[in-house]
Amino acid sequence: MTRNNENPNLTGKCTATNISDKYIITAAHCVIDLRTAKPFDQITYQPKHVGLKTRSPSRVFIKKAYVLTKFIEENVEWNNTQILYGKTNQGSLSRSMIKNDIAVLEVFSSYSQNYIGEMYGWFGLKTAEDYFKKSKIIDMSLRSYPGDKATGTLWYEDCYLKKESDLTKTSCDIFKGASGSAITVKGENLWQTIGVLSADDPKERANYVALISPKIQSELNAIFNGEDEKSPSFTRLNIDTEAFQKFYIENLCHKKVKVAVRVQHTDGSWGTYESHNLSQNHRSLAVPDSNNAVYYYYAEAEDGSVSWRDEVNGKRRAAFGKINPFIRKELPDWDPVRWGDHYSQISCD
Repeated sequence: MTRNNENPNLTGKCTATNISDKYIITAAHCVIDLRTAKPFDQITYQPKHVGLKTRSPSRVFIKKAYVLTKFIEENVEWNNTQILYGKTNQGSLSRSMIKNDIAVLEVFSSYSQNYIGEMYGWFGLKTAEDYFKKSKIIDMSLRSYPGDKATGTLWYEDCYLKKESDLTKTSCDIFKGASGSAITVKGENLWQTIGVLSADDPKERANYVALISPKIQSELNAIFNGEDEKSPSFTRLNIDTEAFQKFYIENLCHKKVKVAVRVQHTDGSWGTYESHNLSQNHRSLAVPDSNNAVYYYYAEAEDGSVSWRDEVNGKRRAAFGKINPFIRKELPDWDPVRWGDHYSQISCD
């Protein structure tokens, strides 16, 4: 899951998990900008993104989120305390914020008219107390996207939770990007989500989690059923995320090629983007985000021996210092990954 703010340099990545047909769970600080205690402007979720070179099956553009109200209130109080001592909050969480670091987001795909959980499945939801009744230490599993691994690599760990007086910590080896990961425990018939990964404390050498209490579980079930009035502990947030997709050209030819991709941006303007020296099985650079179903490309071998063009249906545009006939491509209405990553492949065999 990615997020960004009005400040284009302020972006981040977190992990989120399907917990119903319509909702995902993550950490509240993945939704709220800790520096302002306000929600981020745009939040995008990529389900089943499992590797650096893996084609993203889809993107979901978050429009609605629910965050524990106490987290937001304590974020404001924490920021005021920092200011009192002449500091600014650089993204840290107080201990009370960690305990309430939970958010759920609706993941309806407006294009495919399907909910993500219906397409890919989800983990169950359970109160943590059901497991801690038996022991203060319980086995758990974590699936996350830690930033110290290759981008887009889904990492799996078996570790344990230990309940302490005020916080619960995990033995998992985590890194930035893993925040918001579901704390999962093996139930009788399926994996149960009992909390989310919140924050690490380098001094304590510990990683802390926010647990799902019976009250939170009851209110989450109310949200899932469309009964917001029965979830007073949560604040509903409306997120104005803009939809987009990305286009790539993948070179299957044994020759090195150069590729130009022309696309309309989300603001209505057009641009042409060139990539050079693409070896076999490599793809062109991602062009700026677009919400247009139509894009164009032109490609030729670096040695000039072969080119990929459409003299009839394409548009003639400038590329590589001359006017070339581009190939027109349009995403079909039935494409289930409309808001994902789209590849056009070229081959010289």
